[in-house]
Amino acid sequence: MSQETPQYEVSMPRVLISSLSPGTGVSNVTLGLLVALRKLGYSSSAHKTDVSLVASIHHRRITGRFAHSLSPELLSPKQILHSFVRGTSGSEMAIVEGTSEQYDEDAAVAKNLGLPILLVIDARTLKQQKFIDRLQGVLNTENGGTSGPPAPVGVILNFVPDSETAESIKNYFAKQFPGVSYLGGVLESRQFAGKASVEINRNFSLLTRNQILRLGTLIERCIDLKAFLAIAKQAPLLRAPMHVVEGASRLFRVAVADDQAFHLTTQDNLDLLRRLGGELVSFSPLIDSRLPSNVDLVYLPGAQLEPYLTELSANTAIKERIKTFISEGGRIYAEGSATAYLCKRVHAKASAQYEMLGILDGTASLTEKTVETGSVNNYFSFTIEEENDFFAKGATGRGFYAEMWHYEIASQTIKSKVIGDEANQIECMRQAFGGQENCFITPAHLHWGSVPREALQFTPHKK
Repeated sequence: MSQETPQYEVSMPRVLISSLSPGTGVSNVTLGLLVALRKLGYSSSAHKTDVSLVASIHHRRITGRFAHSLSPELLSPKQILHSFVRGTSGSEMAIVEGTSEQYDEDAAVAKNLGLPILLVIDARTLKQQKFIDRLQGVLNTENGGTSGPPAPVGVILNFVPDSETAESIKNYFAKQFPGVSYLGGVLESRQFAGKASVEINRNFSLLTRNQILRLGTLIERCIDLKAFLAIAKQAPLLRAPMHVVEGASRLFRVAVADDQAFHLTTQDNLDLLRRLGGELVSFSPLIDSRLPSNVDLVYLPGAQLEPYLTELSANTAIKERIKTFISEGGRIYAEGSATAYLCKRVHAKASAQYEMLGILDGTASLTEKTVETGSVNNYFSFTIEEENDFFAKGATGRGFYAEMWHYEIASQTIKSKVIGDEANQIECMRQAFGGQENCFITPAHLHWGSVPREALQFTPHKK
């Protein structure tokens, strides 16, 4: 008699926040809810149904937990389930932020994970008949069943012009959609001014503490949190194999670049590193003069390099330490714009040049758009071409390309480790994998959750 696979059960309250049109404020509502829940004492986990490296950073800052991507472009339904279960392990509440204009994809993720759906609606679109028709079609969907998508069970109105209109909209939903909970409306006059983060920080991927707290206050004042919690508690029991959440004890140390510049990564990768036995230790290429002690691997995530090129170039101490680490056999994994940091020099606007590490013999030039938002269409499949210190030969997975540096790198410094699919012939993705034997450098982002776990070889380096 075969022994059943031990199961891990997920029973915490959870929801998916979605929308039917762009610009409805799903991100701000999600951030506000995370702040409000933290004030109520909940330890929440946050997730995203697409790849938004910036949104994930905001989620992590509020929750203190890795924010996982649940993108169907990168992961199969089974991989999405496993990523979600890993991300929620130990939390008391889970919020999944949906993707504008991709409601059908959101609904598929919600069905897979047993997530009640809350719809964020721009009150101004209620004047558009085309939108009303779509809204009625979605809200009147028969909920449940074995094949159909789940219907939203609640709505949050955004950009409501005044209190009188808010009351009118509330009555409209009570009459037209009696089975849908109306959780409240955010008045337009109280909206969060997101542009301020660019002016204050030079870097829109960093929100100030006051901006984050203001979002929470906005939600507390405008949204019925008791009704929200009641909906979240409707989520059914979810199960996954126990091995999904299991992790090894500490086997190796990883120095992870994490500062104002370096922080844009698929956070599932960091979580998987930790579960493989990695102890994650942060350092800053901007201000630190040395690497953390006794590390086996340096992880350089994607970055907002442009605002900090002067500081990065001037910090010769950390650059020398990283080069010494590599020359002595230490491993380095670099992705996205970190590829530019590893080039000999960077060309920025106004013909300015900045000296960088020189691990790759070549230059990186700044193009018109260099923001690694992760909101991209350049998804691709990959196959590991040769055995290396990071992935097993023949392993397959998915990735995306989310930055716009142009690279000119001498061919002798490149040793290809990956074959990309023919449908996405991205020049940098094809040529700039590799570097030295103990380096894995790519201007793309590989989602390790799409790679079979047994093919991840981030074990202590044998010197």
